[in-house]
Amino acid sequence: MMTLYVVFEAIHHGEITEDTLVKISRNASREPPSKLGLKAGQKIKLRYLIRAAAVKSANDAATALGEAISGSEEAFANRMTRTAKRLGMTRTTLLLLQPIC
Repeated sequence: MMTLYVVFEAIHHGEITEDTLVKISRNASREPPSKLGLKAGQKIKLRYLIRAAAVKSANDAATALGEAISGSEEAFANRMTRTAKRLGMTRTTLLLLQPIC
């Protein structure tokens, strides 16, 4: 849920749009199931990654979303932690983008 919250926040702030083409990294393509089976180098619109992460709990889509917004899983995990703290979740720390299944 935090992955999607931060994604929608980034869209709201104009950092990215739902029509942004996201290039799938080798890292994202290697995520364990549940996933879509995205291939490294493939490009897919952000809007479809959001749907896959929300409906299918696709880990490859969630990783691609985090990388597209923050540049890396680690940077996105740090952003999710900051967001959680801002929302009052003071004892929440995300060290890496966690599978959402």
